[in-house]
Amino acid sequence: MKPVIYLHIVSFIWILLIILYLPNTIVYLKFRHSPWRFLIVDSVVLIPIFIFIFIASLFSAFSLRRK
Repeated sequence: MKPVIYLHIVSFIWILLIILYLPNTIVYLKFRHSPWRFLIVDSVVLIPIFIFIFIASLFSAFSLRRK
């Protein structure tokens, strides 16, 4: 299995965990009626995924270009 598939699996599991656990966290409850809540949710979900992609891009096995 290609390493890119592992990256997708980790990202998918991360999103599922956030969907399950974020609504019960203190941060989410504190900003329940805030218009900025979507930024908090996006940052918690998307920033780690972008970090995974950045780390993966450092390895040649994750490269999409043919060498």
